[in-house]
Amino acid sequence: MAKKTTKKKVEVNNVVPKDMQEIMDDSVNREVCNAPTIMVGMNLRPVTLASIALLKETGSSLVNGEVLDGNDNIVLDCCMFILIQSGTIEDASRLVFGADSLELKMASMALAEKVNPAEVADLTTNIIGMLNDSMSTQVKPIPDKEEGELIESGND
Repeated sequence: MAKKTTKKKVEVNNVVPKDMQEIMDDSVNREVCNAPTIMVGMNLRPVTLASIALLKETGSSLVNGEVLDGNDNIVLDCCMFILIQSGTIEDASRLVFGADSLELKMASMALAEKVNPAEVADLTTNIIGMLNDSMSTQVKPIPDKEEGELIESGND
């Protein structure tokens, strides 16, 4: 009979991190299978420029380009991110630009009520990772094969 091995997880600040292989497997599975990311029981759309624009409009500390400090309400910003990413872009736009902008904050607070405080660090890390992944995409110009010059695009 084969000996059963168990993986030992290391506790850091009373938070048990996911096994690194599990994190990489999740990432590959989402990428290959185009599987949705699930946070707080909600399926999230991939991050787009529209997502980032909506977050900027809310004043989210997740995308303002400044170092997070103790004055930022990161939990509220994470919950806003989840709400923006969980519905259609039209619904998210209505929440952000609607006549009653308080609705987004109230819905975010209701969602925050469902988040276990022990999960806040992982939730924040995952959201920041999604944003970093989406914003780190780079496009390199393709050289023109005939002249060896770069192909220009745009409306001149």
